[in-house]
Amino acid sequence: MFETTKAIRANLTKGLIESLHSFPDDYERINDTEISGFHIRLGKSRNGFRQGKYYLYYRLGGRKGVQRFYLIGNIKDMTIKQARHVAQELKVKIARGEDPYAERKAMQQEAKADQNAMTVNDLLDEFINTYVMANRKRPEEVVRSFNADVRPTIGSVQLHQLDKRLVIVKCFDPIIRRGSRVQANKTLSLLKQTLDFGVERGLLASNCIKDIRRRAVGGNEHSKKRALSFEEIEQVFTRLPQSGLSNSVQNILRLCLLTGCRVSEVTGMEQAELDIPNRLWTIPAERTKGKLNQGKTHHVHLTDLMIEIIDSQKIESEQLSNRFIFPTHGGKKSKAGDSPIDARTVSKAVNRKLGFFGLAEPFTPHDLRRTCSTRLPDLDVEAVVIEKILNHQLEGMLGIYNQFPYFKKRAEALDKFSAVIKPLMFPNSTIEPAQTNQIHSYQLMSYDMPNTAYYY
Repeated sequence: MFETTKAIRANLTKGLIESLHSFPDDYERINDTEISGFHIRLGKSRNGFRQGKYYLYYRLGGRKGVQRFYLIGNIKDMTIKQARHVAQELKVKIARGEDPYAERKAMQQEAKADQNAMTVNDLLDEFINTYVMANRKRPEEVVRSFNADVRPTIGSVQLHQLDKRLVIVKCFDPIIRRGSRVQANKTLSLLKQTLDFGVERGLLASNCIKDIRRRAVGGNEHSKKRALSFEEIEQVFTRLPQSGLSNSVQNILRLCLLTGCRVSEVTGMEQAELDIPNRLWTIPAERTKGKLNQGKTHHVHLTDLMIEIIDSQKIESEQLSNRFIFPTHGGKKSKAGDSPIDARTVSKAVNRKLGFFGLAEPFTPHDLRRTCSTRLPDLDVEAVVIEKILNHQLEGMLGIYNQFPYFKKRAEALDKFSAVIKPLMFPNSTIEPAQTNQIHSYQLMSYDMPNTAYYY
């Protein structure tokens, strides 16, 4: 059986395995002296290390029966002790008349049949249930993206039929044709993660889109720089009441500008987060931006103008919900008041009315957050205070060692900003602007230091 290769007999030990690099290249097999048929097949040397795999040779049906070479494992992945134990177990099975080689091949064929039967939809389900739900802060966004752009296009495709060209043409190109290049890139990123997951779980041999780059799908993205000038702020917000946008959307836009918060943070505002007597809005960590379990609770000072807007909104919202300040009015999938208005709904509503506002350059609701951070320096607000208002992590060593909340300065900055914005937002209002030098008293327990009170 070994006539075609140069082989030696030796007791396979850890020391022998470690010395394989010293064996001549023409030695191709080392047969164990203890277990009949157990041997190592030697490969080429790479980087000073001799490749090798453990095998067990056996014959079924006597001298003229079937010969088997059963692969036990690679010497890089298994110790000789582990391989020897497997070989002994195989010998027991063979003695009972079993054929481990045939059994393994049957299992592999069955697994391949299962793989061939699985579709992209099956993989998406497993990815969502096993990984997304446990590791994503907002799993509903992944589910929504899959439902919109992946399941309808390639969901029914069997995994073994999946290839790069099919994914590009069927999945990515339709997204690009409707002008959603950013969404195309997000879908690319999500699908890459999903197919990598499939490879790790043994459902796919490889990730067929692993080497596709964003520039080949949605194109390279550049950070947006749109911020409204004070003149544009006045133009937008004086026209806002006649825009046809709902009162809720109008108030969301006002608060996005005044607080510098993200649209989703404003739309998800809850009654329980508001402490009006102490002029404080506390956004819990699970609603702020960041990875799962890595978000930061954000404390927002409420100015007189913000409180006026929230109070006016409550008159409407309390008819629908005792929880959300901006409740949905209901639809096909939810009842009125069961959930807050979706941030995407706000963006779509504004996009439909862009022509009405008459700006030379369009804007999005998120641009109002950038407008707040851009206009605050005009009021001599320090950069570090602005970063704290935005709930940003400070960069570099500053982010590690400067944990001071700057809440007093943040409150002063937002008061000052509201005083400047109010006449632009409500030019005909008879209510006096908030006083920028107003002294407030706050007690923030467990804010940055336990049981510490901040009085301003």
